[in-house]
Amino acid sequence: MAGPKHPRRYDEAFKRRIVQSYENGKPPSQIRAGYDIARSAPRRWVQGIRDSGSTRAADNRTSGWNELIEPRKRNRRLEMEVDVSEQAAPVFARRQARYGPTPAAARYRRSAESWALPSRPAAG
Repeated sequence: MAGPKHPRRYDEAFKRRIVQSYENGKPPSQIRAGYDIARSAPRRWVQGIRDSGSTRAADNRTSGWNELIEPRKRNRRLEMEVDVSEQAAPVFARRQARYGPTPAAARYRRSAESWALPSRPAAG
């Protein structure tokens, strides 16, 4: 069921085994056929091991590329938080309408009233 939405995941030991067989002289086509992996995967893993000693994509990115990725990750996380809040707001509103304010909200309201300034009589 591998595809763009469900890519296959391989552990580090498997990737290193593939790289080792490539470096031992086994042709990439035989490696791909024997392990049923994508065409570009062995090349990326070999290049990653040569460059940084790791097959993880995060370890092989340039600092400029990481600078682009971090804000995108943060933005995605914040959008998810907003979505959750938007979905939760009606639930909390129904709960408050049914059961009244939570004890903490009632305490806050009482304490805010005690801090309120006395109203002044209208000048006139």
